[in-house]
Order: sequence, then structure tokens, then C-alpha cells
Amino acid sequence: QVARAAYGDLQQNLKDRQEEISALRADLAFYSRLTNGSKLEALNVHGVHLQAAAVPRVYNFSVTLTQTLKSGQIATGHMRISVNGVREGKLVNLNWAELAPNQDGSGLPFSFKYFQQITGTLMLPDKFTPNRIRVEAEAGGDMGKVDQEFAWSDALAEQEVSDVQQQQP
Repeated sequence: QVARAAYGDLQQNLKDRQEEISALRADLAFYSRLTNGSKLEALNVHGVHLQAAAVPRVYNFSVTLTQTLKSGQIATGHMRISVNGVREGKLVNLNWAELAPNQDGSGLPFSFKYFQQITGTLMLPDKFTPNRIRVEAEAGGDMGKVDQEFAWSDALAEQEVSDVQQQQP
């Protein structure tokens, strides 16, 4: 009995360490991409993470924006999200104003040197099935803008990058 309990504890400890290693590898890949320098990028969407809230059809999101083109310069602008999906058998695109009616129509503000995680909440209408989430961010000047789509299912499964400067809406 003691051996079985010790073995169970050991298996749980091993599982915890594997999850920790996986998270550290994800962090390493993120920071390596920022410091690599081989491919300089203006404004870029590194990833999107969605998490269902306690209220049905409401999702919390976090979008990680990066830039490596202008080292040390601040990228400032606004980011908006839209969602493509199906409602009553028809393809529909919900824009930022429809997803977050209480937010500024120009989007969520950002300001960062290298990367920033922007968080917020969106609400889907009844009888709507989401397929893709689209992130549009514009910083102006040399930083430019980015328009990138992600599969809804991938965004629900994505791991969040830790230790990223967060911007609350």
C-alpha cells in the first residue's frame, strides 16, 4: 500500500514537471522569436487565446502582439477582433462593435516596445457558431498594420504566454 501511494505521488510529480517543461519550452520559443533577429517583423500577431467565461456565449480573450522591426521604438495603436461563423445557415462576419458593444469602436489601445498581451471580453449572439477569429491591429508609420485569422478551435486550445506585459481594456 505504501509503495502504491509513493508510486502515485511520483507519477503526479512527473506529470507536473512535464507540464512545467512544456510551458518553459513555449516561453523559450516566444522569446527566441523576439531576439532571433534573422527575420525582422513590423507589427505581428503572435497568438490568440480564448477561454469560455462563466456566462454562456461570453469569452475572455488575450492577443499577443509583437514587433522586432524597430528595436526599442514604441508601437502604439488600436486592435480590433472580428469573428466569422454561421448563424441560421448563413455565413456571418461579426465586427468589433457587435462583439463588444460597450467598448470603443476604434478597438483596444496598445503601446509596447517588443510585445504586449491585450486582454478583453467578447460576447457572441444566440444561434451563432464561430469558425474563425480575426485580429486587426494598426500602429501607423513604419510599424504598419497586421490582419491575421486563426481557427476558433485553435484559439480555444492555445496556451497563453506567461510573463507578458498585459493591457486591460
